[in-house]
Amino acid sequence: MTIDSADPGRKAAIYEGPEQESEQQALLQGKLDRDSKGCLVGKMDDGTQTVLIFPTESTPTKEGVKLPTGEQIAVGDSVSFGGGHTQSSQVAEECSASAEPFLIMSVTS
Repeated sequence: MTIDSADPGRKAAIYEGPEQESEQQALLQGKLDRDSKGCLVGKMDDGTQTVLIFPTESTPTKEGVKLPTGEQIAVGDSVSFGGGHTQSSQVAEECSASAEPFLIMSVTS
């Protein structure tokens, strides 16, 4: 996992590693947002934020993120991702969201 940046203050966690098994079945729904350190997060209706770890070959943009499929998601867009929560010391150091990071394995909307 790396933290990639479109420019200072606009960061995205990108998964780098072996292809993940499709065992993780959690659903994350909310809006794309940024935490206080500029990392892209999913913001839930109750206000909690979780850092999103985007699929390999995703790229941060000034507006949000471009997925490997070419789909672009901007801050403020409603999102629905399949995947699961994971642990990452790098995310904990570089981002400020309080919940465990969420590794995105599919985009459902």
